[in-house]
Amino acid sequence: MRGEFVRHGLLIFGSTTFVNLLNAVFYFVIARRISVSDYGALTALTAGMVVISLPAVIAALVIARYAAEFHALEEYGKLRSLLEQTSVAAFGLGVVIFLLVWMLHVPIESFLRFNNTPCVLIAACALGLGLVTPALRAVLQGVQEFRGFAISIICEGAAKVGGGVLLAQHFGVTGAMSGFAIGGLIGIGAALVSANPLFGYGRSAFHLDPRRLAQTMAGVGLSGLCLTALLSVDVLLVKHYFEPRQAGIYGLVSQIGKVLVFVAAFIPTLLLPKATAAVATGKSPRAVLFQAAAASLSLTVVALCMLFFFSRFIVQFIGGPNFARAAPYFFPYGVAMAVLAGTQLAVTYKIALHRFHFVFPLVAAVILEVAGIVFMHETLWRVIAIVILGNVASFLAVTVRFSPRELRAEFVRSQEVAASPR
Repeated sequence: MRGEFVRHGLLIFGSTTFVNLLNAVFYFVIARRISVSDYGALTALTAGMVVISLPAVIAALVIARYAAEFHALEEYGKLRSLLEQTSVAAFGLGVVIFLLVWMLHVPIESFLRFNNTPCVLIAACALGLGLVTPALRAVLQGVQEFRGFAISIICEGAAKVGGGVLLAQHFGVTGAMSGFAIGGLIGIGAALVSANPLFGYGRSAFHLDPRRLAQTMAGVGLSGLCLTALLSVDVLLVKHYFEPRQAGIYGLVSQIGKVLVFVAAFIPTLLLPKATAAVATGKSPRAVLFQAAAASLSLTVVALCMLFFFSRFIVQFIGGPNFARAAPYFFPYGVAMAVLAGTQLAVTYKIALHRFHFVFPLVAAVILEVAGIVFMHETLWRVIAIVILGNVASFLAVTVRFSPRELRAEFVRSQEVAASPR
């Protein structure tokens, strides 16, 4: 198990690190080709895409969990049916969301103080495509086809950066946003190629316990909403309440700080199918949890040290002289994101064990953070302090019951769920 975890971890870590480097190149170039206010609009639009794509986040976690169960039990016909049905549903949802954004683009532009209809509509197109890719990758994740998963990520990232940088040269922020749409389309194609072997199996209908499915969807949905809000809502609120230049500064801080979340994002990707498969086959998932926690802690500590010692170099390299005022904010914002990375890991483990007792305390913590920013946003320092406190409260809301006794009790309950009729 340890050797497999390390091998899969290196594969996903390598691909996500490469894509993060591509993203750094993307924002390095874009920050020098558009104005600070346009940069703030770009980061606000991408943050909005993350928030609106919550259905894809929910569906991907649920799909990956069921795919892991079907794969562990060698029910390959059900896997094919799951792949086909979820892909079609995701495409339909993407079309609906695009049409909604198209109809509401005027109030969206007013809220963001950004009068650029083509850019908003291209963002809606990228959002629609971005709903399909996670559904396909979730099946690859569930069957632990991490090679195809990694290839899809790399193809999408390379296409986004290449297309966005080239088009930004001529079309500014609209061209930069076009890269996201191009990347989404290429990512879908790569994921379909990797999932092609599953189409060789005959379709097999699967019936899910409605009560269990509803519980899973509600738990995953609320926790996904909370994690998405913790990751992105502060950027949207800063863009709304602060003047454009300060919002642009905060946009760069958030992009750099989120590297701590993204650099450890591959670990929950590994943890979910492996912990789910362990439960489905009657094994303890705790060994996988401890390996994942150790890896996540190591990576976030290294990343925090980089932000602490090299903040001025990072801001000069990524943003240039126009963003020099962002440097002091990097480390404290990085602390907030390191805590969020731990929260994501804990939430993923709870989902794998089908335990959702943490959801309502987590919702309460997120509401308090949002309210704090809305009512106490005098300075960027105040906003970052609220984000740190909110993320710590969220982490405690999820992990407060992670005692050894609770771990044993959850494992027993998860085995009972795994043995129940599906």
